[in-house]
Amino acid sequence: ETFTMRFDPSADDLSLDIVLYDHDKGFIAGSSSEFLGAVSIDLSTLAVDTLVSDWHDLVWIKTYQKKQEAVTGRILIDVRLEINEAVDRVESTRTSSDLSTRKMSGMSGIGAASEAQNRLLVHIKKAENLIAKDKGGTSDPFCQVHVGNETKKTEVKPKTLNPDWNQTLTFDNKGDSKSIDLVLYDQDKGFFSNSNEYLGSAMIDLHDLITGDILSDWFELRFDPKFGKDVEQITGRIYVEVEYEGAVGMAPMTPGTGSVRSPSRGKSEVGARSVEVTVLKAEGIVAKDRGGTSDPFCELVLGNHRKKTKVIAKSLTPEWNETFILDFEGGRDS
Repeated sequence: ETFTMRFDPSADDLSLDIVLYDHDKGFIAGSSSEFLGAVSIDLSTLAVDTLVSDWHDLVWIKTYQKKQEAVTGRILIDVRLEINEAVDRVESTRTSSDLSTRKMSGMSGIGAASEAQNRLLVHIKKAENLIAKDKGGTSDPFCQVHVGNETKKTEVKPKTLNPDWNQTLTFDNKGDSKSIDLVLYDQDKGFFSNSNEYLGSAMIDLHDLITGDILSDWFELRFDPKFGKDVEQITGRIYVEVEYEGAVGMAPMTPGTGSVRSPSRGKSEVGARSVEVTVLKAEGIVAKDRGGTSDPFCELVLGNHRKKTKVIAKSLTPEWNETFILDFEGGRDS
């Protein structure tokens, strides 16, 4: 999986912190995380187009754990600073920094999407920490997706609070859609008919999404009176990727890179730098759980931006192999 974080290269502190936690699931209070250790990488020292692959010893950093405690283990990280190719200024052609995963910022682009005959692809990946609605402390969740007047839904995942759907729902010619409503339900099977219990909702604003972009993020579930009758406790979040698939002027993807090569050149300029960080694996980390294991995940912290890897259950030698693209908000000289 590839994720993108934007940052300002002129900032005083260009330290990327990678923090390891043990993920603990609670029956009542939800999930909590126990500190396992951290590393700090100074991005300002990186040489252009040089892959730095190294083991980093985990250490205690007071920012993330007030009380000092024993930290063991190390983590393998690949880091590369890249300068993107010169890019066409034509609206239909985007650099990899433009076509990276976008969070909801103030960037415009819905006009470019609506000019083409687009398909809106909604990739429902997974959810976690959902509320339990059934006996036995589980639910049978599915996700209903509303785009304009059209509604589609995923399959039901039985008896889980952490469903993995990995299902794509396609909405044709939705370039004029302004938002997406994601509504999660617990399916209850009856003898004569099925009923659904509300689990929570999330809304995605599409104003910032340009044809060819992929918006990829976790969205916290909340109560929405449009879908839930009575205000009730809502927990959990859902991970979704959204993209417009247009037929006009899209540059081909370079296999295996997630970057875009421009098929033509008009007026051009050097693209912004990006730092590619791949969190590979760790070893020798502290056991926090009964049975002598942990459920580790990494959180990448860059300024005010944070991204997480997946959780690896019951392991002291986790392997993530997840890549994060850190896009400069503006280029700078070497």
